Amino acid sequence: HHVVATQKLTLNKTRIRLIVLFQYMQVLAFMNGFPSDCETAVLSSVLVCSIRFSVAVLSADIQTTALGQTMFVMHDVWVAWERDPSTVTTCLVFQIMISSAILVVSGLVEFSTRSRIAMLLNSESMVASFRQMLRG
Repeated sequence: HHVVATQKLTLNKTRIRLIVLFQYMQVLAFMNGFPSDCETAVLSSVLVCSIRFSVAVLSADIQTTALGQTMFVMHDVWVAWERDPSTVTTCLVFQIMISSAILVVSGLVEFSTRSRIAMLLNSESMVASFRQMLRG
């Protein structure tokens, strides 16, 4: 925050995407430390899905979200392969369904945000032109 506040580093689209991808990698590293026993599988699965959803909605960039969700799918399929190769197909279908739902929600958030920004810019433009017209 200090580097950005002192304007030593300017944030642009590419840098923000790299920061979000780094967040996805941090979550993957966090997931890798989870125990894979049956007792905690449901809890860890819910926690990981909620983290995936949160990062996707907060970043609201469909391109970065698609890449991050692909990383999650590959990681979970790899873990399933290591545990039991016969469950890979089921795991892949499950992960694709979760990633699709997350991508849809992220896309809707991005679309809504872009629409609101465009609407605000349009209304500010109309107010400015109306003021210019009143001045003569």
